Amino acid sequence: MAITRTSLAAACTASDVQLNITSTSSGFPGVGVYSSPAQVMQVDAEYMLIQVVPVANYVKVAQRGYNGSKAVAHDILAPVSTTTSP
Repeated sequence: MAITRTSLAAACTASDVQLNITSTSSGFPGVGVYSSPAQVMQVDAEYMLIQVVPVANYVKVAQRGYNGSKAVAHDILAPVSTTTSP
């Protein structure tokens, strides 16, 4: 299982559902491709479910605070990790 590590390119609030990511060129769904099955993304200690990458370097999430984690604000350059393995 390969883990992709990147970071947030901009800070986000606890309610933002579209996040600016430093790079979505690998490890993320292709641009315009809906994630099926749902792909988990971790920012700091929060887990999120990826819905789609609408344009390069942006991720729209279907659910913040996934799997019992808490939706919180994140600073610019917060660590982001994801994997295509369920």
